[in-house]
Amino acid sequence: STNFTVGDGGRINANNQKYVAYVFAGGESTAATAKSVEFDHNGDYLSCTHGSAGSSDFSMGTGDFTVECWIKISDPDQYHGVFQIKDGTLNSSGLGTHLAVLWRGNTPVWMIYGSNATTESASTRVLREGQWIHVALVRASSVLTLYLDGQVEISQNDTVNYDHHGLTIGGVEGSFGELLGNISNFRLVKGTAVYTAPFKPPTAPLTNITNTKLLCCQGSSTT
Repeated sequence: STNFTVGDGGRINANNQKYVAYVFAGGESTAATAKSVEFDHNGDYLSCTHGSAGSSDFSMGTGDFTVECWIKISDPDQYHGVFQIKDGTLNSSGLGTHLAVLWRGNTPVWMIYGSNATTESASTRVLREGQWIHVALVRASSVLTLYLDGQVEISQNDTVNYDHHGLTIGGVEGSFGELLGNISNFRLVKGTAVYTAPFKPPTAPLTNITNTKLLCCQGSSTT
């Protein structure tokens, strides 16, 4: 971490020559909040509903918001739902004006449900088995954007009034859309567009910033 040596061999360190060195560093984080939740694509998903008690934490209205997390999947040829915000159960039909992010591996494309429509993109940033990727769905000033590892994947105008109270993590509309893999550091921020342009994905666990309504999948307890 503090020293880099190439030696004095003529083939790797000759005078008046140019070389390129590829240096890899890092590894698993040792932070207490660098945890994840594993989903098995067979009834495993997290869900909660706010609304019966008058809460509107997941009702985004017409304002800005950010929903983000890291995901790692197995079997990239399957459907992998990241999250959805809608009323009803996971298996209730029709997404309409709901919000959701889905990887459809058999095509393969990224899909978002938003702006009262379904939009898909054949991406060069594909999901690969065992590889972590940062996913963020952001609405900023009536523009809905899907960022993958900080790069714009889908962007479209969006003035929809999202008035739904149910949240599912690790699944989108039906058992076919359940995730097989892991989700880490899921954060939902209502009222703030955390990202408004391409960005470098965070390298530390997410924290409870202003307007955070939910921060989960980052601890060792069941709550």
